[in-house]
Amino acid sequence: MVAAFEVHAGTVDDARRCIEESYASHELHLLERAPLRFRLRQLATQRLTMARVSYGAEVELVGPPMLDYYHVNIPISGYTTVRQHSSAATSDPRTGISITPTEPVRVRWSPAAVQYPIKMPRVLFEEQLAALLGHAVQSPLTLAPAFSLASPAGRSLASCIEFVWSELDQPTAAAATSAGARQLESLLMTRILWVVPHSHSEELAGDHRPVRTSRIDDLIALIESHPEEDLSIATLAARAGVSARAVQLGFRRVTGVPPSTFVRNTRLDRVHASLLEGTGEPITDLAFHYGFGHLGRFAQQYRDRFGVLPSQTQRGNSSAGGHPASHRGE
Repeated sequence: MVAAFEVHAGTVDDARRCIEESYASHELHLLERAPLRFRLRQLATQRLTMARVSYGAEVELVGPPMLDYYHVNIPISGYTTVRQHSSAATSDPRTGISITPTEPVRVRWSPAAVQYPIKMPRVLFEEQLAALLGHAVQSPLTLAPAFSLASPAGRSLASCIEFVWSELDQPTAAAATSAGARQLESLLMTRILWVVPHSHSEELAGDHRPVRTSRIDDLIALIESHPEEDLSIATLAARAGVSARAVQLGFRRVTGVPPSTFVRNTRLDRVHASLLEGTGEPITDLAFHYGFGHLGRFAQQYRDRFGVLPSQTQRGNSSAGGHPASHRGE
């Protein structure tokens, strides 16, 4: 489920209260005589919080250690400077920042700064990394104070955040369901863990022992038996007891495609089969049931696989019985 709201505030106290309700207790200081023009648009699942935040004036936030949460800030415009005991970093549209949960923090915002602050529970974030690695990790993680958003990996993170934001911002999307929200949470945390340097980055990106074919076969059986469930790379890695990278390499070896492609194709096949059966279930309901939150993207993926739109299949168009490509290929 998704909780969404928007707040505008013109006083320091009102802006501070808004951030405290969504993120953490802190002091807020206005550093110039210009009026405060605070804006917050928040979209939160049961476990993650995202917001688009600006102050419209130069301000400084001073807070205690956040302890139970990791924070990553993705700038859209302007800049912010973050200072903690062990580090200092400045963000801009080409550079993101992370905040260590065990140290006090001071954050200075420029008047033009607009950012996506992302708040992730410490236990959940560390469990996500453990699932990707295939073993427990030592807490807390050490995150780099600054990371590039200009590199290919950084741009992929920025695109992922925009995608997750757009999905959460659609009240009729699959994100409105618990299963859909969990998939988006997993997607976002996995991308952050791949892009933001941390104490396990080298292990996460390194070479991994090959996973047995029998384990990949077990995962294939799981996907084909329960395609509507959370089948993120982290979930598959945890089920197999190996790293995410090992699962990716194993799927490419056995099926010829990444696990995400295999999962998507399986779900598309189930939608296709349901439409051919003529059960009368609405296309939107079928798409959401199988985790397709963006209907326009779903329709395009369906047409790419079957050569027709889902509505044509439902109407019994003579060309609608197209045969999909094998799972073991695009």
